[in-house]
Amino acid sequence: MLHQESVPSRVPDGVVAGTMILAVGLLSIAVISHHPVVHSHTPEQLLHDVAASSTMDEIVHGTLIAFMLALAFGFSVFALRQGMHRQTSVAGLLSYLVGAAALSGAGLIDGFFTPLVAAANANASGAALTGVITVLAGGAAMIQVLTAFGFTAMSLGILLWSIGMLVTAGAVRYAGLAGLVAAIVPVIIVASTHRIAVATLMIIVLVQAVWYAAVGVLMIRRVL
Repeated sequence: MLHQESVPSRVPDGVVAGTMILAVGLLSIAVISHHPVVHSHTPEQLLHDVAASSTMDEIVHGTLIAFMLALAFGFSVFALRQGMHRQTSVAGLLSYLVGAAALSGAGLIDGFFTPLVAAANANASGAALTGVITVLAGGAAMIQVLTAFGFTAMSLGILLWSIGMLVTAGAVRYAGLAGLVAAIVPVIIVASTHRIAVATLMIIVLVQAVWYAAVGVLMIRRVL
């Protein structure tokens, strides 16, 4: 009689994933600090300024989208190491990945769609200019919606993971407490502001970076 042997589940090593989370948390601060800001007073000037900053827009947002992919990978490994039998791991991963996808969508619009439309219509005037500005305004609204939703969903994921970490003693519990702050602060900021500007974005990134650093270090040390 043949006996079926159970195959033990293998948990992926967290060193590479932890290094990616740590690196992204720190590098995101530098990248956001180079985010182009356009201060224009007329529609014609707006199109010109957006088109002029298109290269930096593409570099910054392309890098941030790559960071989202790196974080998605890193925290997928993190969730696997926490145990997918835990509901906080599964729900946290789902929420975080949805948030990362939303922020990637915002990055595509802000860094690629908007500059492309502005550059293609740099000489527009009259009714054509009005139409272009309407399209850009719609894109700007979608950027705000996707960014607010993205950070909220990511914060929910961080909150769920942090709750699961609080049951463990030592450094993991402290990281869980830091995660509660990293989850709550962005939601408060998003709920209390009508527009997420670069300065607002920097505060959110700084708060998240603290938790990313804590989780990354613990994963590198194989504590998590």
